[in-house]
Amino acid sequence: MESGSEVRIVTSEAEETNQARHDQLMSSFAHLPPIMTTEDVAEMLAMGVQEVRRLTRDGRLPGKRIGKAYRYFRDDIIRWLDGQPGR
Repeated sequence: MESGSEVRIVTSEAEETNQARHDQLMSSFAHLPPIMTTEDVAEMLAMGVQEVRRLTRDGRLPGKRIGKAYRYFRDDIIRWLDGQPGR
């Protein structure tokens, strides 16, 4: 590459839409703690605690079992939510 040449990154409209959606999710949930309980996630996703536990146990929701409880990283849940169809 020549010195002083410019690199242009081209993004598609879909990529820009996805990034905007991700940014909106991040700002919507920024007030939540970085490490969350099952109850926090249930409230965040507007679903029951048992459903959150089932999804986690089935490996469909990212979470870690610590002792008898699950813990979730907020940013992992946002990425998971961002990847769900129809949202």
